Amino acid sequence: MIVVNFLILCKSIINYTKKDIDRGETPQKVYTLCSIIRDTFCLSYSIRKSNNLYLYFFDAHCAVKLIGSELRFLGSDERSQALLLNKAIDEFRERKPDRWVDSTPGIFVKYFAHYEFMLKDIIEPKPSPLIFIEYSNNTNRRTKNSSLKNILFESFYPNPFFILPLFCITEEYPNFIEKLNSIIHPLNFVAFPNLKKPQDKILYINFYLDSLE
Repeated sequence: MIVVNFLILCKSIINYTKKDIDRGETPQKVYTLCSIIRDTFCLSYSIRKSNNLYLYFFDAHCAVKLIGSELRFLGSDERSQALLLNKAIDEFRERKPDRWVDSTPGIFVKYFAHYEFMLKDIIEPKPSPLIFIEYSNNTNRRTKNSSLKNILFESFYPNPFFILPLFCITEEYPNFIEKLNSIIHPLNFVAFPNLKKPQDKILYINFYLDSLE
């Protein structure tokens, strides 16, 4: 079974409440995160237990970890996802823990003083091909690897780790790629020009990896 990790890079935490969710007024950026959670884990009648998802919010130095094999209360509906995410964020704000602390089964939060510490904590222990999915509006001319298929075929390790920024990260953090490359090398770059939404990229990746099993 292929273990798949996704790291989603977010600028900042979006504030919302249970009342917003109940009124159907979930902010669009939160809806995007819910869609990412759904397409990472949710099948028709079950959860992808071999998938893991990390969210990192730069402004708050907040990391949220969702471990597929440990999730208990995650449903396929937006309300379920938004409530669980909100509970995790509340747990982080209350404690700002310097170790992984669970908010609900399978969902954990941790404070990192700098994103480099987050990268080392999340990525370094995992011997995986590291694949950076370019931001849709990125104009950077980095050389892209030919295809996802080639990256996985040429890798000695079967369990890929995907990084998806929700903003043009090199504009905000010019040294990010350099730091990432110092942690694990080679760093692979892939673009999906026909897929604009991050959740669609995740959906495509999951379907492609399913076809390999």
